[in-house]
Amino acid sequence: MKFNDLEVLKAGYENLHDRIIPLMLRTDKEKLRPRLVPTINPIIWMAWHMLRIEDMFMSDVIFRQEQVFHSDKWQKKLQIETTHVGTGMETTEADELAKQIDLEGLRNYNLAVK
Repeated sequence: MKFNDLEVLKAGYENLHDRIIPLMLRTDKEKLRPRLVPTINPIIWMAWHMLRIEDMFMSDVIFRQEQVFHSDKWQKKLQIETTHVGTGMETTEADELAKQIDLEGLRNYNLAVK
């Protein structure tokens, strides 16, 4: 069986939404927001960042449409102050976002981006 590039990409995104993000968000709530390792961003930040990157890439590059984040007002639903995807965020910015972000909102954003 030979997979084409689109099938491989689709399988990767399905794993992200159906397995990786839900697994990350099932982590003990006390472990989601702090840095468990000083040099690694919090788990909730990583989940948010992956979803933002996917939303940006798929919307802007592949489908050439407005990002779900913007069209469905996810900044407000996630209760965060930033609209960017997190690349290049300072440590303090990432930690602040991890404190702010609404967990249930992030679960729903995962479904919306899917």
